[in-house]
Amino acid sequence: MPVLRILSGACKGMGLLLPPKHISRPTKALVRTSLFNVLRPSIASSAFVEVFGGSGSVGLEALSCGAQEALFFEQDKEVFALLKENIRAFRQRYKQPLKARAILGDGLALLPQAVAHLHAPQIIFYLDPPFGMDLQLCWDALQDLPLPSGALLIFEHHSQADMPIKRASLSIIKRAKFGRTSLSYYTDLERI
Repeated sequence: MPVLRILSGACKGMGLLLPPKHISRPTKALVRTSLFNVLRPSIASSAFVEVFGGSGSVGLEALSCGAQEALFFEQDKEVFALLKENIRAFRQRYKQPLKARAILGDGLALLPQAVAHLHAPQIIFYLDPPFGMDLQLCWDALQDLPLPSGALLIFEHHSQADMPIKRASLSIIKRAKFGRTSLSYYTDLERI
């Protein structure tokens, strides 16, 4: 079974199990490195929500770097079992109290009720939908989500995707391109 390594933090070097490539695609090391270089100043006061959990590599990296808690969603039962195993192995290696929760189901549908139970001063939402998925579905789900002040939404998407500069109260604050993959960062500038 393929393995991906945590790149930084308390569990640096730990291997994570990956689902087969036809089911899920992992976030590349270059993308994760860039992401956590950007998040490093604020990650310790954050809850990290991985809306399309997969192996949990990004959320577990967030915990390794000091996030207060992490929430994962995954709707494929086979991948969910693997995600739970990665969280269990991470918990054993981390050896400190750990707030990590995985929910089986559609993250976009379950997000509103689950987010109400997060308690960190800042919430970081990481959305890495399958490349074939219409991003409008993500925007539609986020439209009714009561975002807490200072929330940060990060989309991992195909670089050719047409990402809005502003959407409702959210504005893009950064975009980073890594070949065919890009990260777009959004926040509510009026509430900061």
